[in-house]
Amino acid sequence: TGASACTMLPVYDPTDGFVTGGGRIDSPAGKDLLNTSAVGPASFGFVSKYLKGASTPSGNLEFQFQAGNLNFKSSSMNWLVVTGQPRAQFQGTGTINGTSVCKFQVDAWDNSFPSGGAFVDAFGIKIYSCNSGGDVNGNRYSIDATPLTKGSILIHK
Repeated sequence: TGASACTMLPVYDPTDGFVTGGGRIDSPAGKDLLNTSAVGPASFGFVSKYLKGASTPSGNLEFQFQAGNLNFKSSSMNWLVVTGQPRAQFQGTGTINGTSVCKFQVDAWDNSFPSGGAFVDAFGIKIYSCNSGGDVNGNRYSIDATPLTKGSILIHK
């Protein structure tokens, strides 16, 4: 018998709101998969929202990690899911340093990420399936949701 395939499909409601954010996180060693010893601050800015009647979100994302010579800019968005936590996740494609085409997925928390007995804003990003400029599997950067050291994330309902 053949192996069965499983496909994940995001379930979203375009009227659930949108997300904006900008700030900085600390990036420890091992998160930049091409420059595994690189450490330091990583900055980001984004907006992702569904325009009236649209089935895919519009917006933009920029993520910079200078210690790894990584400047990622989105070119399109595929989906956006806003939950009641409040938390948002969105996915799309973009380029690293204007050349390598990659997919990305962002995890953004609006004062809802548990950290040290409180709830804070947090940001996580995966940059993967790159056509060049990644590790042997085409992956470039991956950090789970991490508390912000500067900035804010807002879920707009």
